[in-house]
Order: sequence, then structure tokens, then C-alpha cells
Amino acid sequence: MFLAEFNQAPPEQLKTLLKNCVHIQAWAEKIISNRPYSTKASLLEYAEQLSQMWSWQEILAALATHPKIGERQAKKQLNAKEQDFSNQEQAGISLDEQTQQALLQGNLDYEQKFGFIFL
Repeated sequence: MFLAEFNQAPPEQLKTLLKNCVHIQAWAEKIISNRPYSTKASLLEYAEQLSQMWSWQEILAALATHPKIGERQAKKQLNAKEQDFSNQEQAGISLDEQTQQALLQGNLDYEQKFGFIFL
């Protein structure tokens, strides 16, 4: 999406788009309400600035919607666009079954130790 399209897109479309990046609704709403952006750099700078204010609770909630490393399919609660994004994210990884299982087990171990998934 070009910046001009981003600046003019309906808020609901942008909420879906931004949720695919980070599943924190308040972050997306603030980015949307701050439009228009004069440059892509100003948009990215504002998004990064807002990310510094995320609460741990928001981060945990966002992590809970993200598939674990090693999972081939996104969680069922993700919408089709989110599942497609997840599939694209992992598409470049062509692993044999043993490596795939090792990644999944490593992430499960990490989650058990720290209480959240590793990305």
C-alpha cells in the first residue's frame, strides 16, 4: 500500500492491516487517528514511538494471537488475512520434519520457562 492510499483508506481497513503487523488495537487506532502522514518515515517513526508505550499486558495479548515458531498453521482464531500473513511469514522456511519439530519443542520450552512465546 502506498502512503497516499494509507492516508485515505477507511479506518476499518487500516485496523485490519495494522493488526497483521502488531495485534494491539490502541496502537493501530492512534496511528490511524494521526493521519495524514507526509512521509513514510514519519509514519514509521510515529509507529515506533507509540510502540515504546506498550504495556506488558498488551504485548502478552499480541503474542497470544501469534503462532509459535515451528507451527505451520496459524491459530484458528486468526482471520483469513492474518493466517495468510502468517503463512507468508513462514513460507521461506523449508525445514525437514525433525527440524520443524525441534523448533516447535524449543518454543514450547521457552514458553514454559518465560510464560510467553518466542518470536
